[in-house]
Amino acid sequence: MKMAETTVEIHMEGKVVDKPGMCHIIKEVIGFVLYMHQQIPHTLQQLEVEFASLKLEQQRMVAASTERETQFKPSSQRKMIGQSREIKRGIKKLEKLMTSISNLLSAMQTMVHEIPEVQVVLLALGASSTRPQHLYEICFSYNELVPKDVENCPLRKIARADVLSKKIIRELVSNGAGCAGPYSGPTKLFLLFKAPASISPSQNFLPKRDYTYSKKVQPFRMTITSCHENEENERSNQFYKDDTLMDTDPRNVNPLDDMVWFQCKHTVKGLANQSQQC
Repeated sequence: MKMAETTVEIHMEGKVVDKPGMCHIIKEVIGFVLYMHQQIPHTLQQLEVEFASLKLEQQRMVAASTERETQFKPSSQRKMIGQSREIKRGIKKLEKLMTSISNLLSAMQTMVHEIPEVQVVLLALGASSTRPQHLYEICFSYNELVPKDVENCPLRKIARADVLSKKIIRELVSNGAGCAGPYSGPTKLFLLFKAPASISPSQNFLPKRDYTYSKKVQPFRMTITSCHENEENERSNQFYKDDTLMDTDPRNVNPLDDMVWFQCKHTVKGLANQSQQC
């Protein structure tokens, strides 16, 4: 059965999405998709903190092991050995997942900075990118300029991107994203960018010129636009109402005509997780 397409338009104040901001937004949506579709047991931020804490605790235990024989009683030594085993099990459980997420995010950040204009990002969740169970499409209305009060202040850019990403997540939740059905087991997350065919991306991305996905699953589309841009478009629409100008209207030229899909070679395989139900 073909699913209905859902489109959410996110309006932002001014022109605030630069390349680091785009990376932040994409990462937040990736975390949302993995968590809401029960591929990770906690939110991505919680997992990052948990994994870093386990690593630090392991280092502490290794440092303490050299003092164990001389400074600790046998009962304390047995307790520390048990704790060390638990930490190792925790790290082993998460290490493959966290490495795959780190590789995917690193490749994503590189790709964002390599593309002149990031316009479309696709997240495909399923056994393959061509036959996914769920699709999430992020459409950026590219803006080179940022407000004067933030263009020289990286912290303000990050803060604005964080506010925008939280707004996107709220819109996703309110429109039912991530609750399309019962938990179907661990699966893979694929990352694709639509970019100019002429670019030479890093080795982490491969061109998929004939890429198509099953039409049984329609993407959950997020279109990010600025209020300033909407005002410009309204003025432009009014100007081009004259039929004699339609042939020269630059908006009639499809900017995606020379664009192809590039798929990241890194994927994220979810963990088995029965604890969450929509």
